[in-house]
Amino acid sequence: MKELIFNIGDVFNRETSSGCLSQYEADCYHIPAYQRGYKWGTGAGGAVTTLLQDLLSAYKNEEKEYYLQYITVKRQIIEIDGDKSHCLEVIDGQQRLTTLSILLSVLAAMDDERCNIADGKLHYAIRSNLFVDKIYPAEIVLGFAEMDWDELVENEPGKNSQDVFYLHGAVSECFQFISNDFESLSGFFDYITTSVKPAFFKVVVASTILLTCHPHPCSLSLRVKHDLAD
Repeated sequence: MKELIFNIGDVFNRETSSGCLSQYEADCYHIPAYQRGYKWGTGAGGAVTTLLQDLLSAYKNEEKEYYLQYITVKRQIIEIDGDKSHCLEVIDGQQRLTTLSILLSVLAAMDDERCNIADGKLHYAIRSNLFVDKIYPAEIVLGFAEMDWDELVENEPGKNSQDVFYLHGAVSECFQFISNDFESLSGFFDYITTSVKPAFFKVVVASTILLTCHPHPCSLSLRVKHDLAD
């Protein structure tokens, strides 16, 4: 049976056998059009800011592992630029995957020695161009983060949408958060990629999903009972 829990490094790994994408023979995660737009906010009580603060606290407290909530995916074949591609379609958890992709992109852009392991790993049915044009490229994302929202929509009126507003806010928040404590965060990237773990399980037809919670408020173990062979 394939692993159900991966660290963030392996969540975005399709190059080696330890990667989630590799194990399911997928090229990327696909966010379908029926998913609601990105709506994680920033500031006091905002989900983006809360996640960043929790991750930093876990890192500074040297917590061995930090568990995120589960992410639900299923195998799917989609068409990308005219070619068929195997993917893991995200049923639940796209807000977390999107935020983590943004955080990894900003961290990589701020550290010349890091590559962006999230680059090209998410495919959005409705917003792929924003990631390709503004978030994945290291030479662009920091300028995008520092740009005021009003300036952005004045220069690019086509980006004046609720979805882009929240995505831009998340990019800016990640950049500001890291900039405020960059010197002491040399190991933050490594901590995120090795010790932060969302729990994954694949959606399988006619399967029973059993969840077992542990005392740690963020931990979750999963047991999947397959009624049909995988």
